[in-house]
Amino acid sequence: NNLGTPEDNGVINRTVTVITEAVNDDPTLDALSEVTINEDAPEQTVNLTGITAGGGETQVLSITAVSDNTGLIPDPTVDFDGQSSTGTLKFTPVADQFGTATITVTVEDGGLDDDLGTPEDNGSILRTVVVRAEAVNDAPTLDALSDIKLNEDDDEQTVNLTGITAGGGETQGLRVTSVSDNTGLIPDPTVTFDGQSSTGTLKFTPVADQFGTATITVTVEDGGLDNDLGTPGDNGVVNRTVFIAVEPVNDDPTLIELSESTLIEDFGTSTVQLTGITAGPNETQDLLITALSSDANVISIGNIDFVPSSNAIEWTVENGGNGHFYEHMPTHMSWDAAQAYAVERGGYLATLTSSAESEFVHSLVPVNDVATGFIGDSFIGGYQDRTGLNFSEPLGGWQWVTGEEWSFDNWQSGNPDNQSDIEHYLHFFDSGEWG
Repeated sequence: NNLGTPEDNGVINRTVTVITEAVNDDPTLDALSEVTINEDAPEQTVNLTGITAGGGETQVLSITAVSDNTGLIPDPTVDFDGQSSTGTLKFTPVADQFGTATITVTVEDGGLDDDLGTPEDNGSILRTVVVRAEAVNDAPTLDALSDIKLNEDDDEQTVNLTGITAGGGETQGLRVTSVSDNTGLIPDPTVTFDGQSSTGTLKFTPVADQFGTATITVTVEDGGLDNDLGTPGDNGVVNRTVFIAVEPVNDDPTLIELSESTLIEDFGTSTVQLTGITAGPNETQDLLITALSSDANVISIGNIDFVPSSNAIEWTVENGGNGHFYEHMPTHMSWDAAQAYAVERGGYLATLTSSAESEFVHSLVPVNDVATGFIGDSFIGGYQDRTGLNFSEPLGGWQWVTGEEWSFDNWQSGNPDNQSDIEHYLHFFDSGEWG
């Protein structure tokens, strides 16, 4: 009875089988960090890492992601190949929205049967990511404004403003202002706006007797994130401009009313002083004065002494001239426009019928005059009648605007040359010759 002497010990053996049943380990996914973005941010990417089937398993995996606030963050798009340890979520915030949303990401494996279609044995893990979209002040809106063309001395004008909003679905208080870059023509407009409506108006009256151009800048400003127009640091603005062209209108000339005069019979010559003679407000056209007596047997009209324009120069008879007045206009325009302008002023483009007249008129023409801004040649009143019976290129059919033929030849060498088949007006070269 000694276990220490095994030679005579008796033994019996029995066996037990231990069966370890497989258990599906849950898959894994690393924790996700909170995401903070601004309102109207572009597409966002969230990286997924640490993806496994769990416990050394190799089942196929699927990943889904859902948002609890799709009005802010839509359900993300998942990029995952079913086996890798990484993947991505992609989403774009809804425009003009801010707030928070929680995205729930689920990784699911195929269970013991490695079949995602039999969910009873599938394992899963959930991770969440909080997305915060911070509010951003959207710029207010204002519809574009059309250019305006007016005539000098037009009445009060109204410009309608439309499409006024705080922008991006916002509701802050708004302010509308407008300024003119040329208040000598268009004063700063008066604005009518109630602070919230989608429409308003500008009103302005052009300054009398002025013409030219002006640009009005209209600014809509909102109160920013704090809805306080008095704290401009966070305010949003939008600017619109309207270009205004005021065309000149020929104002009537002026003459101060004359007083009644009483004369003694056979008094002789009497002089009536004419005062206040102008071409009209801010105008400089040549003037013609005439006088008519209702009874020439009682009062006959003598000479009227008046110089048409302070810029006009008379070619006097004493100096070999014709007594006409000439004026050079240092303005860049087409021949047709120059001819029309001369007619409007009661004259015509110069017709040069002698070498003496040509020399006199040319003496009035500045040559590249920096002071006046005049650079280039000057038109005179010769043209080629391309519909006339005598028309031929390049010399046939030339005449003055008064209908006279050439009285002498002053062509510059090589002219007229019909350059580009369009040459049919006459102008001075610097040399005084024509081309």
